[in-house]
Amino acid sequence: MTVEAEIFTNASPPYDDPKADIIIRSSENVDFRMYKFLLGLASPFFKEMFEVAQPIAIDVEEQETLTRDGVPIIFLYNDQNRVCGKDVVEFVLSSCLPAGLQSGKPQLPVELVGPVIDVATRYGIDWAAKAVLHDPQLLMANPSLVFAHACHKGWAAEAALAAQGSLRFRIQDFPPEPALKLISGYQYHTLWEFHRRCAREVAVIVRGGKDVAEWIPRKPPISPPSKPHPPPVHITWTLNSGKAHSEHCLPPVHTTGNSNSGKNAFRPQWWLNYMDTTAVELESRPHYSTVSDRVRVDETLTKASSCEVCVQYVGPSMRDLVPLIEKKIEKAICQIVAETTFI
Repeated sequence: MTVEAEIFTNASPPYDDPKADIIIRSSENVDFRMYKFLLGLASPFFKEMFEVAQPIAIDVEEQETLTRDGVPIIFLYNDQNRVCGKDVVEFVLSSCLPAGLQSGKPQLPVELVGPVIDVATRYGIDWAAKAVLHDPQLLMANPSLVFAHACHKGWAAEAALAAQGSLRFRIQDFPPEPALKLISGYQYHTLWEFHRRCAREVAVIVRGGKDVAEWIPRKPPISPPSKPHPPPVHITWTLNSGKAHSEHCLPPVHTTGNSNSGKNAFRPQWWLNYMDTTAVELESRPHYSTVSDRVRVDETLTKASSCEVCVQYVGPSMRDLVPLIEKKIEKAICQIVAETTFI
């Protein structure tokens, strides 16, 4: 075994191709074999670098430093001008590979988000850095981290995306995120104001369930019916059923304005309770997913199922109504996003 083989380690596939024409060496002396062509396509920085004549070694020792098996060696440096570690190198290089070779792309740990973004932007691979901030798991788990890096880089679209993701959290429960040191107090204040405005406006949509029937579309009847067809989607049920409602339905709250079921239509108490408790929760977590909270939906289904009348309709109606309310809330939030400047 040669001395070189004892010191330097080859990276795992696909970074071990002996026909590669460039080596990127990490701080742990792990060698990643790549093709200049791929790096040049991914980054104008690399394209320009490879078009410039490379230095020529003047002795054997320098030759061993600059090449391995005759293949040139380069290093990636972070913002502190230190050689990047293998995990950062691997993730950055994986973004430069063809899609067919990215199936084994590792999930980026939270602690590497900042280093990867800094290195990717330093070497002109901004799109790879933005892809990190668009990762659904990261947006769901740590939107404040995404928001901080997006604002720091001046990326308005990614900042807005992170702000929307933050609505899943209660504003007082935002996790302490060191990356927030990268942004100004004004930007953080804007995030808080965005959260509060969304909370105010989306809660109004469902509170009391008063206007919900006005924007829920009616379903046309099936003609000819092949089987008994339930009533159209609505939040009103007729009293003329010949059966008594349970305590979770009464006293009936009569509808006003347009009604799908006529003058005897009413909103069951369990439905109003669901809408009111959802409104309260939206004041803290004004994200559309709050509407479909499993615990609250299950509680509503349980209450309605105790009624001989409502049990026939609660399942199909909730399946249709919840997504409609979510879309209504999402539309309202998108409007607020369009009116908010985060950068």
